Amino acid sequence: MPSLNRYASSNSKSGYFVRANVGGSHPVTLQTTNTGERIFRDNDYSDGSTIPTKLVWSMYDVDLLYTESSLSTSTPSHSFDSLSDAVNGSNLTEGTRKELVEYFNSYVGSHQKAVSKILEDLRQTMSVDTVETYDISKPAESARSFFGSFNEASEEDIEPLIEELGDNARPSLLTFAQRAPQLEEIEITEQDTLAYHFTPLSVSGDAIVYDLTVGPDGDSGREYDYRIEYRDYKASSVYVRDGEVGKINGPEKNLSQAEAQRLAGELSPVQIDLDTISSTVDSPAISELDIPDRAFTQGDSDLLVGVVDRVSNSDNPLVEMEDGHMLLDFGEEDGIYLINRIEPTWGRVLCELSPSET
Repeated sequence: MPSLNRYASSNSKSGYFVRANVGGSHPVTLQTTNTGERIFRDNDYSDGSTIPTKLVWSMYDVDLLYTESSLSTSTPSHSFDSLSDAVNGSNLTEGTRKELVEYFNSYVGSHQKAVSKILEDLRQTMSVDTVETYDISKPAESARSFFGSFNEASEEDIEPLIEELGDNARPSLLTFAQRAPQLEEIEITEQDTLAYHFTPLSVSGDAIVYDLTVGPDGDSGREYDYRIEYRDYKASSVYVRDGEVGKINGPEKNLSQAEAQRLAGELSPVQIDLDTISSTVDSPAISELDIPDRAFTQGDSDLLVGVVDRVSNSDNPLVEMEDGHMLLDFGEEDGIYLINRIEPTWGRVLCELSPSET
């Protein structure tokens, strides 16, 4: 099998390379790109590790590995299942996932169909990896670490942002904390509106969500809840109210109505009706918890409050239901969470909940 090796310190090259057989008498040396090296590292491969043959050649086929010499046509045939498993079935860091999204999004080779499928799966797994710990009783204080996690600004630069937030921004911060893994940055605009910079999900390009419910115009008389600034090769603005697209501004044919609604569904939260939230076994009463005003739900799925009953030997958090257990994507034992129930036996955690101060 191919092996991963590190260049010696005396070598003019640095980093890792792969030695792989191609049917001849001598193995070929494959150089690793930075992105390829991150895939190996996040999958716990290091100097001296053997790498699955199919993974090596599928990475070679999409230019994550390359060689400075020519290869004959006898190189192994490609298979992208191993690459998909390494990308979507491993503990990739969020930084690696972002880098892979950018890499695959710009791929223009002959395996576009396979890459598009891997990219689609990758974007979906980014939405359920982690939940940012967020003290909802102290949103401004929690925002300090939240800003620090997703901005390169120094603590001195972040502090003035915290002071500007005030109670007006509290509901917004509580809501968008649900999407912490997909946030690259939070900023306060000159109009005192909070803007959330998202990594791409199931759409290409960049997206910024401006929360129009925050700021001097964020009252009940506002026309829209959110403005989504979407940039692909041109910029468009999508105005959203109650989860529905109100209008689209921008170049014609840059963004269709269907694509705009898809963006709205993924990037804008919807108002929560507390009367429709159910509770699992042993959960506190809804009135005892500080629950965000809005949530990022998936389709017509249900919202419920649940307490993690136990974590299985396979690290699966389980919530006790009246008719059995439901599996969560995240959670610690005895933790209280707002859950988006996708299927009867599976739910996605939106955020951790704390007791209400009132």
